[in-house]
Amino acid sequence: MKKTKNLSNARFYIALCCCVLVIAIVGYAGRMANKRNNSEQKVSEVVEVEDTTPPTLAPAPTALPKTTPAAAPTKAPAAAKTTSKNVEAEDSAPKEKAAADKPTFSAPVSGANAEGFSDGKLIYNSALSDWRTHDGVDISCDALSEVRAAAAGSIAQLYSDARGECVVIDHKNGYTTVYAGLSGTDALTLGQEVTADSVIGKTAEKATGENVTIPHVHFEILHDGENVNPMDFIQLS
Repeated sequence: MKKTKNLSNARFYIALCCCVLVIAIVGYAGRMANKRNNSEQKVSEVVEVEDTTPPTLAPAPTALPKTTPAAAPTKAPAAAKTTSKNVEAEDSAPKEKAAADKPTFSAPVSGANAEGFSDGKLIYNSALSDWRTHDGVDISCDALSEVRAAAAGSIAQLYSDARGECVVIDHKNGYTTVYAGLSGTDALTLGQEVTADSVIGKTAEKATGENVTIPHVHFEILHDGENVNPMDFIQLS
């Protein structure tokens, strides 16, 4: 009887163990199924999120601007060849014009060069005790010698200074002549026309105002208001 009871108890415990084991297996299986369902649900959500993102369209290709072919460079016109003959002709033209414009002057009196043109340099004037330029030539001659116009023109000025009576003649081509140390010019009038070799006065009996103390004519030539060397235009004995 006791054995039968023990056997029944053993069977009960075995059955109980089997039930617990089955319950454990079923619970484990259920838990695994839940995990699998949760994983699938997360994956589906991720897929849905990715699917809901609108596709990004690739930018349309940009059309390249049409390029106009560059124009061929224009050749510069060839420079005219300058020959030595042309250069010589150009150089000689001003000289020829200057020679053509250069007037012919005659010496106002016959004599020698007693004191020359200083060309802008200061020289000591013993008569006036100062330093000054000598803007003409002093032509020595006899006292009361006739003084003649060096070229045709008109009387532009009549005045007197330390040298004596002075006459200025305008030759109407940019040139004027000055005659100083004269006497007997009372007959002249401003604007009076004179010809070459017209008598415009006489040399003074006594020279004053200059280094040369013997009778002489102080003669100047100006071109466009500037003094030039009279010896470039006249010849003296």
